Amino acid sequence: MIETRLMITEKQKAESEKLLDMLPASKNYRKVRSHLKKILIDNPHPLLYLTLAKLEFQRKEWDRAKETVEELLKRDRDDLEGQLLYAQILEATGQIEHALTRYKALVNEQSEYAPAYREYARCLLEQGGVEEVEHGLIRCLELNPRDALSHILLAEVYALSSRMGQAALHLELALTYMEKDARFHRQCARLLMRMGRGSEAVEHLRLAVMEDPHDKRLRTQFRQAIKQYEERIAVGPMLRIWLRRVWPS
Repeated sequence: MIETRLMITEKQKAESEKLLDMLPASKNYRKVRSHLKKILIDNPHPLLYLTLAKLEFQRKEWDRAKETVEELLKRDRDDLEGQLLYAQILEATGQIEHALTRYKALVNEQSEYAPAYREYARCLLEQGGVEEVEHGLIRCLELNPRDALSHILLAEVYALSSRMGQAALHLELALTYMEKDARFHRQCARLLMRMGRGSEAVEHLRLAVMEDPHDKRLRTQFRQAIKQYEERIAVGPMLRIWLRRVWPS
């Protein structure tokens, strides 16, 4: 009876992924969260907890995300995505040293898990590391050559060390495997700015804002970029309408 109750069908798995795809449209947050909570009452499967935790993480509901991941890991302590998400929550809430410890442990214990290398390297890069970052990203791309975020991060590492040819190569690879992800577009924009391609960066900031419309810092960066490069980009009527909706004031 218990085993049947905890099974998850392919249909439920697809539904959980579809629920996340409904976001980041903020008007859907409460509806999706409520729906997931109801499903979990009858079927407390780890995948559904993970879906709910990702939802809370996307909305920056850090306490809820942390509680949900902890519940997930109580049920399946070996869940790799859950362990990685827990480290990301620690990082997002400013507990950098604890986050780095968890990232490093995950890399050491799960040597074939590509996302752990990427997230560990990304966090180190944010703290100013370069050498260890490069090795981690190369390892991630050995495991998953189509990881767009790793390509863009590696391109930034190369740009920081003046290896612009390699930076340009990995930028192109990143754009080939481009992901619908605010983090990806934010990193692209940062790299393009560094490479003197600011007008291209504006488009990636726009895409990042569309993926994460409630990030005030991101919206500010986009607004500043629009002002800085308005003479070099085409701010057509549709973009102007969208901008008024984002910043009605």
